[in-house]
Amino acid sequence: MATYRASRIVREGFTAITVSIVISTFAGAVLNLRLQSLLTIPVILVLVPPFNDMAGDFGCIVGARLATALHLGIIRPRIGRNTYLARNVAAVVIIAMVSSIYLSMLVYAIGGIIGLELIPPLSMVVAVFLSSILLALIIIAVGVVVSFVSYIYNWDPDNTTIPILTAMGDLAGVLTLIYISSLLHII
Repeated sequence: MATYRASRIVREGFTAITVSIVISTFAGAVLNLRLQSLLTIPVILVLVPPFNDMAGDFGCIVGARLATALHLGIIRPRIGRNTYLARNVAAVVIIAMVSSIYLSMLVYAIGGIIGLELIPPLSMVVAVFLSSILLALIIIAVGVVVSFVSYIYNWDPDNTTIPILTAMGDLAGVLTLIYISSLLHII
């Protein structure tokens, strides 16, 4: 990878942040489109910010791990059988499953404390659990593509991957939460 120059970091970072702003704006638009259905079950609306934060955390984990692996030559920017990548995918999915359980319980408890209309606790856990797994898989797929494309085009994945993945986390977080909640007839 090329040397670190401020101009390169600014150029690549500015581009990635511009793309991430556009993606996050779409996330806000999707949220706005479904606002009425979300207002019927306010505890789901309370869930959106920490769920999106969790999505951004997945993006940071994936982006940092892939950028480091590419820089160190542990992986090559090719899709195929890769033990390192498979272990990292498994780790992020496990983190998604575990964190979804305590996130759903925490939001459920806070919703009860502040007097929000609640859904059955099992429905909350299942919705967040399934949404989290789907979200993690989306973030991993996008992370692999963005990291590999950045690396192939001689852009530093450290400058591009995390901003784009956190924005994709916003969009995919809202979409997966709404999609799974709709499938389970919560909203």
